[in-house]
Amino acid sequence: MVEVLILSIGLNPFLQLLAVALLEALARGQPVLASRDTNIEMLPEWNQLEPLVTFLADPSDVAALEAALENLLDSDPGITAASARIVAHYHWDALIEEYLEPIESLFARIPTRDTRSDE
Repeated sequence: MVEVLILSIGLNPFLQLLAVALLEALARGQPVLASRDTNIEMLPEWNQLEPLVTFLADPSDVAALEAALENLLDSDPGITAASARIVAHYHWDALIEEYLEPIESLFARIPTRDTRSDE
């Protein structure tokens, strides 16, 4: 069974600019079919990801969608592994660690009661 993420968010102003579900699917090594409205092209890694992601210019073009799905289902499994490596730093564990490091560093510099000099 092939798990595939197909994501087209449309022009909804209440949705985030870059769909987290897209990053999660890439990080899991799932084949991804994305359209321009997902803003995947905004990723700094887009030049590396572009050949690995099935990209649909117009999600309303049913014939193009059908062709893209067929292409996606026939894609090399190595492609999904490569995309997972490229976006691994977007994985939640990595993001949490990245955000916690400066916070922990800051708290480490704050003197505790035991280390403050008595006045």
